Amino acid sequence: MPNNYLKEKLEKNPFIVLGKEVYKVLYNDIIQLNILPGTRLSESKIAKEFGTSRTPVKNAIDRLKEDGLVVSEQGKPYVITLNKREGRQLYEARLALEGYAVFLAATRISDSQLERLHQLVIDYNNSANTEEFLNHAYYDHEFHKTIMEAADSPYIMHLYETIESRILHYRNSLLINIPSHRFRTILSRAGKCHTAIYNAIRLGFAEIAKNEMERDINGMMDVFVEWN
Repeated sequence: MPNNYLKEKLEKNPFIVLGKEVYKVLYNDIIQLNILPGTRLSESKIAKEFGTSRTPVKNAIDRLKEDGLVVSEQGKPYVITLNKREGRQLYEARLALEGYAVFLAATRISDSQLERLHQLVIDYNNSANTEEFLNHAYYDHEFHKTIMEAADSPYIMHLYETIESRILHYRNSLLINIPSHRFRTILSRAGKCHTAIYNAIRLGFAEIAKNEMERDINGMMDVFVEWN
């Protein structure tokens, strides 16, 4: 985090909300594992790095707590740690939400959303030839999120948004913790699932789309068995 980050932002827009900007940086650093699970967040240290007071930092950390990315232990904020049990529970929630969402999306998706879904399938499969795990995670997340949006169900989307940050955190963590020899196998399997899901949605085959979505998510659940 550069010391002049907020200064540059303020020069461009003097009306920005400082806490929001600090939140964006911390959120991305946590999601992208630049700040590792279990790390204590020091308000005074972060404030010094940003060149601001502790108030916007505290506001940012409070918001990260709402996201489920930070917890308080003995009054101190820490980036939440990851564990197999919660990870499996998280993916069980995904099964319930995304399985039905894709069923709805098969009949509700717009042309623009379908086009974006197609491009994300292409981007994900192309990224399988690289070692950039954040690219895989990004395209995977955007693929699933686009389907959630295409379901056109605000209540389902609201439930999804309550766990979205944790999904991102776990997805990134899984991709860097699985054995290297399994990495490409998992990406290839997921890519085939994405292609099958897209084709089922494109053809309006809701039940097939649901089955393929469940196969995709169950495949990632199996990875938790290999996670040390």
